[in-house]
Amino acid sequence: MHFAFSCLKSIGKVNIKWKPPPLDWVKVNFDGSVRGNLAAIGFVICDWNGNVRLAGAKNFGQVSITIAECLTLQDGLAHAIHKGWQKILVEGPACPRGFRL
Repeated sequence: MHFAFSCLKSIGKVNIKWKPPPLDWVKVNFDGSVRGNLAAIGFVICDWNGNVRLAGAKNFGQVSITIAECLTLQDGLAHAIHKGWQKILVEGPACPRGFRL
């Protein structure tokens, strides 16, 4: 199984264009949000042609944004692995130092 991680950091107002994964890979894009005391998470898995292969979202109770983003990363990866995909690129909104592989 192969994994690659990419992290996006907020640097103000910029134009961001989604880039597909390499040939024969899938890409898990994930994000979490917290508003008040409610959290929500979501992920989208696309192939190298940009086709959506799977997507998911959930509501959670009171958790921090860090926990929400970890939960959605876990959820997206679990679904990708369950589907049997072995070449998985993961891209999320922010990563702590040392998380990049």
